[in-house]
Amino acid sequence: MLALVAAGQGVALVPELGLTDPPPSVVLTRTPLHRRTKIAFRGGAAEHPAVAAITVALRSAEPAALTLPIRQPT
Repeated sequence: MLALVAAGQGVALVPELGLTDPPPSVVLTRTPLHRRTKIAFRGGAAEHPAVAAITVALRSAEPAALTLPIRQPT
């Protein structure tokens, strides 16, 4: 998606997780849009070791580690 933007073929809304290595020619601008992610599992499975482990891992993830500097238009 970002390669198409860099080639002048349009614009895109890109989730922050998709910004691992944006092309230098692409300008990134924050929007007021936010999304919430839910953890889904079958009822009664909250105590299953795999469900408990992924829930702890996701809740303890450091959002700042996913934040890249946003280049503003010049």
